[in-house]
Amino acid sequence: MKINSLKLLNSDEDFSKFVDAKFDKPVEHFIFPEKFDSRRTPQSFLKKVEPVEAQNIIKRERIRDNIYINYKVDIFEYPFIVYYENEYRSEKIEPFKKIEESQKFSNKLRSLGVSCLLIMIMNKDIKCEVYKKQ
Repeated sequence: MKINSLKLLNSDEDFSKFVDAKFDKPVEHFIFPEKFDSRRTPQSFLKKVEPVEAQNIIKRERIRDNIYINYKVDIFEYPFIVYYENEYRSEKIEPFKKIEESQKFSNKLRSLGVSCLLIMIMNKDIKCEVYKKQ
């Protein structure tokens, strides 16, 4: 019997640790498309804000980079990501432009007995909602 790691998530702290472990990794030796890179926060702005806010921005950009590298999805175009594991324990993400579409997909997965994590990377915050069979 396979163990779905999403079934173990119960709190905001669990969600945060899971997202960090999956997506907040250093990126080296990857050349991003110009359009993608043009959306980066300018270093001059990062120097002007509080260090905590600058670190939060840098973290979101690393998560964005890793999602792009591993799944070819740009969160600026698709800010709602549903992460799930299929029956073969393969990690999948499904990108959405609208929250309603992502919630509908998440509910569909839950009804099929598949746990998933809706990740919303918006402005300053990264929010998550877990959908698991009750």
